[in-house]
Amino acid sequence: MQMLSLPILKYLKATKPTNIGILMYIDDSKLIISSTSISSNIMLLAKVYKIIDQWLWKTGLALDQDKHEIMYYT
Repeated sequence: MQMLSLPILKYLKATKPTNIGILMYIDDSKLIISSTSISSNIMLLAKVYKIIDQWLWKTGLALDQDKHEIMYYT
């Protein structure tokens, strides 16, 4: 079994006190972002999504654009 390096892990450690989490299994994933402001959440979501999308593309995979869903909790 090959482990692939996900560059997002370095980014996750550098974004304190904001919390970013990612759960991935086969074709299902969850990206969890929390901070003290919605503008920070939106900026981080866009940045992290782009990193994940690029990483998947390099490994021959892709995100399914039709399955995207955003849930926002306050």
